[in-house]
Amino acid sequence: MSALTNPQKKALVALARRAFNRAGAQARGRGVSPSAKLHDAPSAEALSDRLAANGNAACFETWRHEQTERACGKHGFRLCTQADYGALTAHFQNLLGEPGKALRDDLQGDPTTNQGRQYRHLIARACGQYGFTIDYVEGICRNQNKCELGSATPQQLQRLLFTVHNRGRAKQRRSSQPVPARQTAEAQT
Repeated sequence: MSALTNPQKKALVALARRAFNRAGAQARGRGVSPSAKLHDAPSAEALSDRLAANGNAACFETWRHEQTERACGKHGFRLCTQADYGALTAHFQNLLGEPGKALRDDLQGDPTTNQGRQYRHLIARACGQYGFTIDYVEGICRNQNKCELGSATPQQLQRLLFTVHNRGRAKQRRSSQPVPARQTAEAQT
């Protein structure tokens, strides 16, 4: 996975700055003193409040690195990849008090995860359409891919979706075929 591009980093820094300013205003509103010593903070949340209340550039950098680590487990934007971009934007949007945008950004984050989620939804919809249970589809997945449905890759899920559609259409064809004349005569006697 490739690293974040410079425009992405720039957008994240701007988003982080807005979130930092909001967090600082909230911390000052709660009575957190900007002049309090940072190392005296009893918890990570209190440290974050003191950094934001202080508002200077060095505190912003420390706060941003802390928040980046909370969002994706990496210490800075330089270490983040494209897969982390959605989680980072979602985290900073959430800190800004915009949970709707945060959810959208998180769902659009990792393309592999999103693609897998879309295939799982299509498989569930196909199961309902053809009258299959999810247990049936899980069995097909174990036979085809030698893995559980939850751990299948997007390519495996796509193949599974085709299989469900093919078996569903075959089931519909079998149920809609006219009964041969011999079987009809036997049923009447």
